[in-house]
Amino acid sequence: MPNNIETVTLFQQACDQQLIEGATSGWMEANAGRVKYSGGRDIKIPTLSTDGLGDYDRNNGYPRGKVSLEYQTKTMEMDRGIQFLLDRIEVDESGFIANATAAMSTFQSENVIPEIDAYRYSKLYKLANEAGFAEGYSPVSSTILSKLKNDITAIRDKCGAADLVIVMPYPVADILDSSDKLQRQINVGTFKQGSVDLTVKTFNGYPIVRVPSDRMYSEYTFNDGKAGFGFAKTDVV
Repeated sequence: MPNNIETVTLFQQACDQQLIEGATSGWMEANAGRVKYSGGRDIKIPTLSTDGLGDYDRNNGYPRGKVSLEYQTKTMEMDRGIQFLLDRIEVDESGFIANATAAMSTFQSENVIPEIDAYRYSKLYKLANEAGFAEGYSPVSSTILSKLKNDITAIRDKCGAADLVIVMPYPVADILDSSDKLQRQINVGTFKQGSVDLTVKTFNGYPIVRVPSDRMYSEYTFNDGKAGFGFAKTDVV
């Protein structure tokens, strides 16, 4: 009996795994588990809420509250893709270097992963800016630690003891590392991303994810494949 191997499915799974583990924003994937998508451009994000406490009554018992599950509809803004053609003669002539596996691995690491990171971080900046939470800051070793502490305190004061991930460009992380006061509060911890456990520095227990600077601008131009390919930064923050 001949082998029956779903090579396309396995190939797609390998590409997805490479993306999750290779993108500096790959840790965001775990939060998409409850998102509903049934095709088209819209996705639905669930929000579960409950009423607060009320007074207990000895005769009537507990006050009746309600549990609400609502879905927020978001429209996907990007529809990106590209097609590559490799015939078997080209694969043979390249000594099997230019094969589908090698081409897709290179494409993912050099084009897809950086673009996904850039889009996600610029989108987060846009949302934070629209909500009035974005502010400018030029990092210097004398103030970066206090600035980081104040930002963390502001988030926790708003959201409570939520899980936080600190994301910063490599040059900014180097300035943070140069702070003498930091050494007493910095540790090394494990940060799970996909199926990989990454060893990262942590500040007060929060992981610090370091990102190439070109992926952390406030705005990008995403080329349409006609006048050019890929993406490029359009603004500096």
